[in-house]
Amino acid sequence: MIPDPNLVCDLSGGFRQSDMIAVRIKTDGTGYDILNSSAVATSPTFPASPSLPVIANPSRDNTTIAYSLTLLTDTQTKPTADGAMDIDFTNYEDSPNLVKCLLPFAQPNITTSQLKEYVLQDGTHRVPTGAGKDLLSINYLGYEKISQTVNVIISFGYLDPTSFAASYKSGEYSMPKVSFKGKVPAANITIPAAIFDSRLVTVSGPVTFYRVNGYYQAFLPKGPAVVG
Repeated sequence: MIPDPNLVCDLSGGFRQSDMIAVRIKTDGTGYDILNSSAVATSPTFPASPSLPVIANPSRDNTTIAYSLTLLTDTQTKPTADGAMDIDFTNYEDSPNLVKCLLPFAQPNITTSQLKEYVLQDGTHRVPTGAGKDLLSINYLGYEKISQTVNVIISFGYLDPTSFAASYKSGEYSMPKVSFKGKVPAANITIPAAIFDSRLVTVSGPVTFYRVNGYYQAFLPKGPAVVG
């Protein structure tokens, strides 16, 4: 496509929001379940206990959203060689809720489900299985005024154990860094429209994150809170 010069524009700013959602591959391997992560905040041994229950009809609420990062000064997206998407967040929220609800997903009891897919000598693809701390990261980025759409990137993966490193300097904000490591999912992921932030985007039906694409990126129609 040769774009019309009158319709080419850059994107500035961004909404600086990332919603983290706990997911687990279905027992039959045909997709992913969205999990109720509300018990994580009170569990000292997650993910060994509790086993997070599946949400039958998920929506954007405190059971579905493990945590929503909103105090972000920078969101850096980095496609990986294997087709996934790493994301680094520069964050200036440092609160009890952040530590209770999101930090457990980064603490380093790494399980086999967080390992990369591997290929046997005969070409067979194998995906490690296990309990894990897999997350879906839905990121609301720049607003494109001409088409009135919002750039949305969704990555599947986990929080790097080095996340939440911070400097505590007198008189300055502590800024814990959060590092999301993307990996290619083992199956397609169906994301209900109700999970998206309806203030920022308008989604009329389920969105499919296709495994073969490695991550999802699209410009979605803006929501009522987006001005311009």
